[in-house]
Amino acid sequence: MKGNDVLTAENITHTARTQLINNVGTTSMTMTATNTTFNNDVVMNNNLDVTGDVKAASYKIGNKTYIDNNGINANEQKIINVADGTLSDTSMDAVNGSQLFRTNQRIERWNRDLSRVGAGAAALAGLHPVDYDATSKLSFAVGFGSYKSEHAAAIGAFYRPNDNILFGVSSTVGYGDNMYNASLSFKFGEGSHERGISKAAQRKIDTLQNKVSLLEARLDNILNIFNPNAYKDFPDIPENHWAYEAVSTLAGNGIVEGYPDGDYHGDRTMTRYEMAMIIYNALKRGVQADMKLVREFQPELSMIEANTR
Repeated sequence: MKGNDVLTAENITHTARTQLINNVGTTSMTMTATNTTFNNDVVMNNNLDVTGDVKAASYKIGNKTYIDNNGINANEQKIINVADGTLSDTSMDAVNGSQLFRTNQRIERWNRDLSRVGAGAAALAGLHPVDYDATSKLSFAVGFGSYKSEHAAAIGAFYRPNDNILFGVSSTVGYGDNMYNASLSFKFGEGSHERGISKAAQRKIDTLQNKVSLLEARLDNILNIFNPNAYKDFPDIPENHWAYEAVSTLAGNGIVEGYPDGDYHGDRTMTRYEMAMIIYNALKRGVQADMKLVREFQPELSMIEANTR
């Protein structure tokens, strides 16, 4: 067909390679057909306008197949200018890069918020009230927490009006979305009306009990050494004297001896040697003397030991 030829036909079948060339030594060409079948390649050297459907087993651009019965193969090319797809539970639309970017931004914010919540929860968990003290009912606490890359601090206040009730308020600090809480703790039941003992008070009681036990042990040691019924009177110490019982008991147990004239002479200044003699007699009876006192009178004690051999 050449020139201004017009071909009108129905059910045209082309079984060989067909070339439709326009404007090659001609003015125009028009072919009108209803059902046209091409059993081999068709080469178009210019535009092809189709007002209906185009059906094919596959579609190529250049030598690359982009659409076939397996679907779309972009051949590592970008699909551009894609409109925002509908986001719903029934949507089958494709989404574009900007939609994914916004989704990624929200996920990053959620991850950051989750890390902050974890750090804040750890900081709040570190707050603890002190034991009940009737003289100091208000106490404070600070805490620090960390989760992944986020950190948080917390501060709390606790008030105990009595040993059975505890009020508490606390908050995280360090970033805009702070966490807060308030609490009320209480106990009841049999014996709840009785005031409990704090750990601090219990430690003091334990210390006092240890001291009492030590004093009792020392007293038992003294009673095992001394005979409380052994007395030796001195003429110059009457029975109504304030030191009578102590001096008489010590003399009866051989700790003090008095002077050769038989008197105690409590009004006289005692020499170091005389004091050392009292210490020596006590040590001989098994009395546990203070080591500082023994070191102080060591020279006199050595002389007494040498003279009594």
